[in-house]
Amino acid sequence: MKPSAGKKRKQDRQVAELAIGRDWLRARVDVTSGGVLAIGGLVAGVLLSTAVIVAIAEQGAAARRARRPGPPAVAG
Repeated sequence: MKPSAGKKRKQDRQVAELAIGRDWLRARVDVTSGGVLAIGGLVAGVLLSTAVIVAIAEQGAAARRARRPGPPAVAG
């Protein structure tokens, strides 16, 4: 559902300031509730894909350790 032409959508506004020595940076972000939902979805996607990558890497490392020959047997 689209908002009517004269209706203003609610926005959330955040301001961040960073000062390093004499230099400083100021950033302002205006986001609608739909934008916040989209950002949440993107963050969730990144976190889930990272978990999959880590799991696959661990499986590969375990397989390499299993193939590695052990120390030679000591006769005695």
